[in-house]
Amino acid sequence: MKQYTRKQLREFVRLGLAVDLTEAEPEKIPASYTKVGFSRGIYGLNGGLIWDNVLGGYYVILARSSNLFRIF
Repeated sequence: MKQYTRKQLREFVRLGLAVDLTEAEPEKIPASYTKVGFSRGIYGLNGGLIWDNVLGGYYVILARSSNLFRIF
């Protein structure tokens, strides 16, 4: 996995390259995914980037939320 900054992950969402799953319902998380990268801060993991294996799209989690810890 590659390490990203939170700024880079936010940029993916701003440019429309990824969908933000930070506050999404757990059912919206793809069933089959590949972990692409993560963002690490002073308190540990604070963001992540995944690839949907079925539909073929990127998803981003931008905060220390329950969705982040479900995936990573």
